[in-house]
Amino acid sequence: MDRLSPLDASFLYLESAQTPMHISSLAVYEGPPPPDRDLHTMLERRLPLVPRFRQRLATVPLGLHRPAWIDDETFDLDAHLQHVALFEPSEEALHQLAGRILSQPLCRTRPLWEMWLITGLHRDRFAILSKTHHSLWDGISGIDLHAVLLDDSPEGRPDEAPEEAEERFQPKPEPSGFGMLFGAARDRLREAVTTARSLGDAARDPAKAVRTVDRFARDATSFASSFLKRAPECELNEPIGSRRRYAVARASLDEVKDLRYTLGVSVNDVILTAVAGGIRHWQLRRGADPQDVKVMVPVSIRNPDDGLGNRVAMVVVDLPVADRTALMRLDRVHTAMETAKRSGSVAAGEAITNLSGFLPPAGIAAMSRAQAIVRPFNLVVTNIPGPPMPLYLLGRRLVELFPQAPLATNQGVSVAALSYDGKIGFGVLGDHDTMSDLDVLASGIEGSLDDLLWAGGLDTITPAEPSLSRLAGFAGAHAGVT
Repeated sequence: MDRLSPLDASFLYLESAQTPMHISSLAVYEGPPPPDRDLHTMLERRLPLVPRFRQRLATVPLGLHRPAWIDDETFDLDAHLQHVALFEPSEEALHQLAGRILSQPLCRTRPLWEMWLITGLHRDRFAILSKTHHSLWDGISGIDLHAVLLDDSPEGRPDEAPEEAEERFQPKPEPSGFGMLFGAARDRLREAVTTARSLGDAARDPAKAVRTVDRFARDATSFASSFLKRAPECELNEPIGSRRRYAVARASLDEVKDLRYTLGVSVNDVILTAVAGGIRHWQLRRGADPQDVKVMVPVSIRNPDDGLGNRVAMVVVDLPVADRTALMRLDRVHTAMETAKRSGSVAAGEAITNLSGFLPPAGIAAMSRAQAIVRPFNLVVTNIPGPPMPLYLLGRRLVELFPQAPLATNQGVSVAALSYDGKIGFGVLGDHDTMSDLDVLASGIEGSLDDLLWAGGLDTITPAEPSLSRLAGFAGAHAGVT
C-alpha cells in the first residue's frame, strides 16, 4: 500500500461541500474533436503509465493512520470520461461550463479523477477539462502527466494494443480491515525506527545536533510569524458556497522573460505583480480604496527522483495592491520573495509538515482546519512551469492550457498560472456568489501585465543578475507609470 503523505492527506481533510479540493487543467485543441471511442482507446493504452489512475483511497479502521492507495478492482474507464457540448460556440459559454464542472467534488469511492470532452467551440476547436484530486499530486507532477498522455508530434507514438495493456493490469485484491490495521502498524514501526536512527546520529555528533536544532528554531519562528498572523480583512474573504465561476487571462512567456532579463526579476515575480495589479483594478471597479493583501505562494521542493504526491512548501508574503505604479509593485514583490527565500520559512514549513506525520489522521485534520480559523492569507497564487514545446492529442495540436487551483474556506478567489509553448495561461477560480465580477479581475491581470511590459521598455537596461537596488531605482525613476 502506498500511504498518503501528511501534506497529501491534508487536502482530503480540507475538503467539504463548499471546498472541493481538486486541481484541473482546461486544454483547448485545434481541429475536429476526436470520436469518443478513439479517446477511450488512447487512454486505455496510456493508463499503465499512470497506475494512480486505477487506484482509489482506502481508510484505516479506527483512523489509526492516514489513508492509502489501493487498486480499484472494479475500475471502469467509462465512469471517468464525459462528453458535453456547449449551448453556443463562445468562450463565455466554455468558462460557464467549466465553472459548473469545477463546482462538483470528485467521487471518493473510485479513482479521484475525471476527464470532460467539450465540443461546440468556435473556430473548429474542442477542449478537454481534466480534474484530479489534489491529494494525488501537485501542479508540477500533474503537468508531467501531459508528457505521458499526450504526444510531442502529430504522428503520435507506437503503442501497445488495448488488450495487451489490459492484460498487464492485474489489480491486487482489496486488503481486509485486519490487513489495513497491520499495514498501519508496520508503517508506524518504520517511522519509529527512522526516528530512532536520527536520534542515534544526533547523539554521535552533539555539536551538529545543536546547530540543527538552533537553525530549525530560527526557521520555525520565521514560519510561525507568517502563518500565525491573521491576514487583513478583505472582500476576497467572505463565506463561500459550493458553486464556482471560472475566467482566464493570457500572456506571452517570451515577453515576460524579456522583462525578467531587463529588470533582473523572476517570472514568478512578474506573475505575482500582475495579480496585484489585477486585484487593484478589481477593487477600484468596486469603488473601494486599493488595499494590500497577503498571498500564499506554493514553492516546489520536488527532486528529480520524487514520485507522485505533493512536494511543495508554502510561503506567505504581502501583495502590494495599494502601490500606485506597476514598477513599484514589482519592486516590492521581488523584495518580499527574496526575503522569504532567505528566511528559512520554506525549510521550516517542510519540516513541520513532515513532523505532522507522527500525528493520527484526526490531528492532521485539526491542523488543516485551523488555517480557516487563523486565515493567514487572503488568496493563493501558484505558478507552474509547463511543457515548453507543442503537444498533441490524437494528432490535434494543444493550443492553449489553463490551470485551476482550489478555494479554501472563506477564500473567494484563487489564481493559477501555467506556461506552455511560449504562452502563459492564467486560470482564475471564484466563488459564484461573492465573485460575480470575476472577469474584472481576469482582465485586470492582463492589463497589469501590459503596464509592466510597457514600463519595462521605457529604458534600455543591460541584462544583469537580480539587483534589488537597480529595480528600486528603475521603479522610482518611472513612478508615474501606472
